[in-house]
Amino acid sequence: MAILQEAVRFGRRVDAECLRVVGHSDLTGTTERRQLISRLRAETVARELVRLGSPEACIIVQACGDRFILVPTPDVVAEVQNRRVDILHEAKAPGPGFNLGRLPSCPGALMADAPAPAVPTQ
Repeated sequence: MAILQEAVRFGRRVDAECLRVVGHSDLTGTTERRQLISRLRAETVARELVRLGSPEACIIVQACGDRFILVPTPDVVAEVQNRRVDILHEAKAPGPGFNLGRLPSCPGALMADAPAPAVPTQ
């Protein structure tokens, strides 16, 4: 909780344009489930950021599944460091289309308003 409070305070201090909340997963489960879990993880953090005072309209939720793992593991190995959410402050900048701190594109990422993928119930 303290980390999220600090993220909100920091965003105000630097006059951040938006907060990008990026969910990640480890290599357990199917690709679809990893994507869904990373999305749910990011949405949970985004809701808490709003509760702590970040404007909802300025939060971008992104789900990257297992695309950016921190600790390489074989499939089906649970690794807590890969189960994470990154919070990035997207800074206001002098010119149109210029943005500092932008996360590299996450190919196929689901944004918050995208429909959730179907998840097998095995």
